[in-house]
Amino acid sequence: MSRFRGSDQGLGLRAGAALNGGGLHAGLGYRGFYTHTMNGAKGNQIVHFVAADLAYRFWHSLGVTANYRLHLRNSFFYDYPNIHRRAPEFRIGAQFSFGQ
Repeated sequence: MSRFRGSDQGLGLRAGAALNGGGLHAGLGYRGFYTHTMNGAKGNQIVHFVAADLAYRFWHSLGVTANYRLHLRNSFFYDYPNIHRRAPEFRIGAQFSFGQ
């Protein structure tokens, strides 16, 4: 049997906050999930997504932005070794807003 997961069932949690003002936007977010595999390789997954965003509009609809994302996954298989993954990501860029 492979580690293929065809169907998971579970619970999740989502939370976030944002501040806006004077052309500045700052935001934080979290999503967490616990799932149990229903078919395929039996096991449980705990997955976390963390996000942080910072943006500044400095001229009309033009601005700069920075984003950080972190994905954490812990897989606990009954018949296979456990897997722990961490995948961070950081991006910077320019942004243009339509209709403002």
